[in-house]
Amino acid sequence: MKSLFITSLVLLSLGAHANESAIEFPTQSENYNFEGIVALDNCSGAIFRTSASRATDPALVMTNGHCLEFGMPNPGVVVTDKPSTRRFGVEDPKTSEILGSVHARKVMYSTMTTTDLTVYVLEESYADIFAKFKVRPFMLANRYPKIGEPINIISGYHHNGYTCKVDAIIPTLLEAEWTMHESIRFTPECKPIHGTSGSPIISRETGEIIGINNTGNDDGEMCTMDNPCEVSADGKKTVHQGIGYGEQTNWLFPCMATATDVDLNRKDCRLPRDSKSVRNYSGRTFSSKHKNADVPRYRF
Repeated sequence: MKSLFITSLVLLSLGAHANESAIEFPTQSENYNFEGIVALDNCSGAIFRTSASRATDPALVMTNGHCLEFGMPNPGVVVTDKPSTRRFGVEDPKTSEILGSVHARKVMYSTMTTTDLTVYVLEESYADIFAKFKVRPFMLANRYPKIGEPINIISGYHHNGYTCKVDAIIPTLLEAEWTMHESIRFTPECKPIHGTSGSPIISRETGEIIGINNTGNDDGEMCTMDNPCEVSADGKKTVHQGIGYGEQTNWLFPCMATATDVDLNRKDCRLPRDSKSVRNYSGRTFSSKHKNADVPRYRF
């Protein structure tokens, strides 16, 4: 666990967890480091930065596309540059208690197609957050997860974490109407529950975010809501009940035109950018088959 003591804001450029290979990361039974973790009203998330971020830039928060407050984006829909007033609870690195809130300015990007990702631009800068909370952001890795890479999945909503490894990269994951690609399958030790949606997948080797937790097969059903199925390159569908999945986040960096905007037409940008891209999206919702209405069922 990294000390909070820093003598200069210049060190913000290092990120809260990046390149901490010499640190003993916690196991399942130990305490987790919640620095950079945030709680949403229905999901989990993380404050993050890229290698191009500056301390004075507006901070960024990631969560899942299906956590979008306006409703879950339909298949093929991309939401960009939409005003938002959402609040996020910043957690104490050691206790996970809520220290206070930061506030969204806009949704920079959101989709449930190919990946499952929402990125918010905050009113506060990284320097503002550090000055108020002594909390630094995660570094977003500009690479794919490695098979066998040890990971932590840390939930701001539930104030807990999971430890396991990357088991496989799945070519296609199908859940109800949504299709995701190059999904990250976890080893069985990680069994994220509803409310952990949007939790960062953190490399225990580097401390960087290498993906985002989003779903799992609850009931053993085939390709239904809360029961994603894997689709192989030859089209064969398989189900692994009780197994959790995450999605790619490294696609974001090549698409960023500035610290607060994406350009989906940039070279090497792999995020969806089809004709359904919209700014004023009202979203959709699903009724839950479970009683807890505050935790919507799609892996929220």
